[in-house]
Amino acid sequence: MVKKGKILKVYMNEALTYHGGVKKRFLAENLYHAIIKKLRDSDISGATVVRGIEGYGGEGFQSASAVDLSFDLPVIIEVVDTAEKIDAILPTIRSMVNKGVVMTMDVDIHEV
Repeated sequence: MVKKGKILKVYMNEALTYHGGVKKRFLAENLYHAIIKKLRDSDISGATVVRGIEGYGGEGFQSASAVDLSFDLPVIIEVVDTAEKIDAILPTIRSMVNKGVVMTMDVDIHEV
């Protein structure tokens, strides 16, 4: 069965933090983790965070070596769900990401 859906992708650096609107450092958490929690709380069917080994963009060039894998590497969050659910959560995600890229595309979902 094929149904119409939407993919949401967020490109960012893993060291970005989220304060939940509060400017206190001890309340900060990883932005990608905060986004995943928000997606889960919003009844999104699933999401994946992928950590890149190399990339470049607004923050310059990032690369991991075998010695240092804790570097501020690129992170991609991918979400596939119905267009209605993605469109509903999109303003919240865009408000959380102040450095990075947020994109959506229409997709065909093939359930197997």
